[in-house]
Amino acid sequence: MENKVLEYMKNFSQKDLSEFDHVLDNFGKNADITENEYERIYKKVMEKAGFEGSVSGDRFRKQKIFVNLKRFVASAAVIALIFLSLSLPGDAVYGIMYEIAPSIAQKLKPVNISCEDKGIKLEVISADIKGDTAYIYISIKDTEGDRIDKTVDLFDSYRINIPFDSSAHCQYIDFDEETRTGFFLIEISRMDGKNIEKYKDRKITFSFDTLLLNKKVESKVLSEINLGDTKKVTETVEKEDNNAEKMIKCLPPSEERLFEIEKNCAYVTGIGYTEDGLNIRIQYENICKYDNHGFIHLVDENGEKVYSIDSTTYWAGEDDNDMVYEDIYSVPYEKLSGYKIYGEFFTCNTNLKGDWEVTFRLDGE
Repeated sequence: MENKVLEYMKNFSQKDLSEFDHVLDNFGKNADITENEYERIYKKVMEKAGFEGSVSGDRFRKQKIFVNLKRFVASAAVIALIFLSLSLPGDAVYGIMYEIAPSIAQKLKPVNISCEDKGIKLEVISADIKGDTAYIYISIKDTEGDRIDKTVDLFDSYRINIPFDSSAHCQYIDFDEETRTGFFLIEISRMDGKNIEKYKDRKITFSFDTLLLNKKVESKVLSEINLGDTKKVTETVEKEDNNAEKMIKCLPPSEERLFEIEKNCAYVTGIGYTEDGLNIRIQYENICKYDNHGFIHLVDENGEKVYSIDSTTYWAGEDDNDMVYEDIYSVPYEKLSGYKIYGEFFTCNTNLKGDWEVTFRLDGE
């Protein structure tokens, strides 16, 4: 089991910590908290939970879990997230929260409403409201087999029906290996900024219809490509850049596949040197079905990273199924042999369709 509490705390800025101070009141600490104090508090929490282990932070430092950290830290939902993520029995979770921050524990409302389809169980574990924002903690579990792993993805197929204008996002949080359960956090904010608690009917319907399974996330160097062999290109086509600010010179269309990054998922389809620099084109297949995508950069002979100065994306063909990414790098032509292509690629070839839907009140009633 990953040790989460310390890792979340270590990423908070001092400004965020001043708002998080009420969580630490029972320990008599102020906002000036050192890493040693974090560890002391963390160990105390782990002892109460009956767990032991060492801190493993690389994974959590690399994941940008929360888009709006300040607002999230100020919410009681942060406690629900930290402790429920430990996958403890319900009584143990609430017992620990009451030990540390009873006022926050009192606000947290267990929901425990679920539905099941295709052997996949969706459960709403808990929900909380803070001003104009609601936080909902859900889990996804395979009750029939072993189809779900830590790469499980709702593929933006989720829908949130609520009786007022709102913005929302659903964020993957963690995967419990022992129970084979994935956890997600849903954040919903009213567009008008009004307090959700004052709305008389706080019912929410959450649903989704697609799960991406067996996703592959891989960071690697495309060592099979020798950039020293790159040809100069005089014939180009103009495409709008990704910021829709200007037209950039791109490689001419081609169906040739120069290099296979992942079979049936991603291919390098073009490399050439235009008057603007080195152009690298990658085509990702079936993005509307599997969300195949990736990001690349160059590394020179000294290990320095080089990022694109321009980029564009466009559909390959007329069926809106395959997407082309083309990046342009400002590097000297005569030094290309000293560069290599590095990338991070997200590919998948399995999705599961179904009908998962739950309706519940935000106050847990």
